[in-house]
Amino acid sequence: RNLHNSGVLTVVSAGNSGGNACSNSPAREKVVITVGAIASNDYRSKFSNYGPCVDLFAPGQKITAAWNKNDSDRKTISGTSMASSHVCGAVALQLQNGSSARAAEAAIMNMTTKNKVRNAGFSSPNMLLYVGDENSPSTRAPIHAPLSGGSCISGDTGILSKTNDTIAVTQVRDLLIGDRVNGFDSEMNPTSCKIEAIGSFGTGRVYGNYTPDHLVFNPDSRKVERHGKSGASSVIDKYDLIADCPLVEDESGMRFGPMDSDFCGENLKTISWKSYLLLHSAILRVVRQSGAFWFKASSYKDMATVKLFAPRVCKNMLKCIKDNTKCYLLEKSSTNFIHNALTDAAKSKTLETFTNIGSCREIGSVSAIVTGGQSVNGSLIGTDNC
Repeated sequence: RNLHNSGVLTVVSAGNSGGNACSNSPAREKVVITVGAIASNDYRSKFSNYGPCVDLFAPGQKITAAWNKNDSDRKTISGTSMASSHVCGAVALQLQNGSSARAAEAAIMNMTTKNKVRNAGFSSPNMLLYVGDENSPSTRAPIHAPLSGGSCISGDTGILSKTNDTIAVTQVRDLLIGDRVNGFDSEMNPTSCKIEAIGSFGTGRVYGNYTPDHLVFNPDSRKVERHGKSGASSVIDKYDLIADCPLVEDESGMRFGPMDSDFCGENLKTISWKSYLLLHSAILRVVRQSGAFWFKASSYKDMATVKLFAPRVCKNMLKCIKDNTKCYLLEKSSTNFIHNALTDAAKSKTLETFTNIGSCREIGSVSAIVTGGQSVNGSLIGTDNC
């Protein structure tokens, strides 16, 4: 743990007793990358430990490697130490291209091949190390790290909070739902805000602390605009979040919200403060009604599909909020988004909340939730007006 906390990305073997890795140290340490072993047929090696403390698997059976007798000595051996060595090599490929330790770890985990390990063991993550061929982004210089979709906020971004006149700075990656942070209310007054949802969106390039398409507040125009390519460029782990206030403040004084071009479309360059407030309130209602999973990349099939279907939801959501008689297209676009962009697990959670999706005049529709019930009108149910 001390090695990890000093900034060294630490990879350890799961152990070779064929039991629960959580019973052994350092395999059970949460901050390290714990590696189990597989054979050439993709079965977990019989000797390899398993369980929820394992992070991923890698080849570890009958591995030929350099040995210690002389400069040309080799030996074929088996063990989770051999598996962890493969992961160390993958990490080195990321670090040599300039990735931070956290970004390198995120890249390794994001690239894993899912559901490939056979008999992975009870509660083990079924993820197998994937490094790529010589032409893949993970091994080709000077690419820093495999980029994943999503217009987001750097995990390094410091967020201000104040308790009993004591100001603290917490990095975005360390924030939790329920944490209090500094922000601004609808009248642009400083206030204390509660984090309602936060989640990871893999790794990607940021400028300063934001991806170019993330929306931030411009105090000169008093509008919410794209951040743009302002600030030093780096590849790092990314996150998105929403608080119960419309804007959160980072340590540099930048004020930002949850929205970006992934949701509202690449043609959106700027949005009025009034329209932004309406959308923020609507998204917050959805999160509170259905859950925080909307702010996790794992809830979506891929970001390309999100970008294809989400902008119509954003456009029709704003139209519905401004005029509750014009909500039909919101139901239609939301249905398309849910069935095309969400994973099966996220879709299931969504439909538990939106029990009357498509019927904008009924409770349980998307329209009813985003308008705070103002679209509900029993006399119009079953008519052409939804």
